Amino acid sequence: MADCLALLSHLQEPFNHVNENLYSPYVKLCRVRATLYSFQKTGMFTLDDVTRIQKTLHVIENTFVVDGKFQVPGSNEVLAGQAVIFATMNACYKIAHRLLIALETIEGEMLPVYESLVTYKREMMAMKQGGEIEQKSRWSLDTATDLVPIQKELLEIEALKKDGKFMVNGAFVVKGQREAHQWLNRCYRLFNSLLACTETVDPSLSYVHQNLLTLRRSLMEFRRISIDTDGTFETNKITASDLMHWRLRLSSIYGLLIDGKFYNSKNQAPAGQSILAALLHQCNDILQELFAHVDEDDAFEDNEEEAYYEGLPVLSFRN
Repeated sequence: MADCLALLSHLQEPFNHVNENLYSPYVKLCRVRATLYSFQKTGMFTLDDVTRIQKTLHVIENTFVVDGKFQVPGSNEVLAGQAVIFATMNACYKIAHRLLIALETIEGEMLPVYESLVTYKREMMAMKQGGEIEQKSRWSLDTATDLVPIQKELLEIEALKKDGKFMVNGAFVVKGQREAHQWLNRCYRLFNSLLACTETVDPSLSYVHQNLLTLRRSLMEFRRISIDTDGTFETNKITASDLMHWRLRLSSIYGLLIDGKFYNSKNQAPAGQSILAALLHQCNDILQELFAHVDEDDAFEDNEEEAYYEGLPVLSFRN
């Protein structure tokens, strides 16, 4: 209780220095700042999001700032709280500017891909945070209605890749590859967690499920240690021989598929196909991304690479 009161006192402190007639613009700026902090923390924002925030800041400034002072519209009185409110507004502008700079690392052609992935994750986060899935029976959620459309969109974005790199209008785009791969993986992880709320993996396929979870965890860790502090891949840390181990493990799991589905010893395709297919796609996506950064002198021959990916079966995302 004491901690709660202390926190409340800390939050109320700035208002003690702001005239109550200026609470309206100050509260609006605090809300904008909270939104920007959320964007900054999660990275889940688009150019439209930042532009909309900037327009809101301009409206607040044009409405309440006269001759460099915050005033109530129609009044020339300079009220207390100027320093606090201006500091909050300036902080909002600075954060918005930093977010725009972050988006500049993504070339224009890649921006729609990046923003689509952010939008899909936002939709799934809304489903999760809103309790949409938890409020329904585990078996009553219509995956075809709730999740399959998002899954199809993710697969369409994944189809833009060639040899582990995103292509836009048939051309390779340099800037934005890392961000797009990161967001695709984030979307798949969240998709898998939501999918797990709608169905379970049948015990007879638990060995496949555990192998895929372990493989994904290993690939994500290998990817993490292969990225330099500036966010770029250190190609000298990735060799084809290192990745061959993961490729063989993934190939062995693909080898268990029959007509795009996993079957048990009773020749049945039990529940959990969508979860396994999504995990398999994510593992393959990470592996392709890593192979795309293998040093050319160490890479496999192109025909060997193409033969491997062309030999992968088409997955079924329905039980």
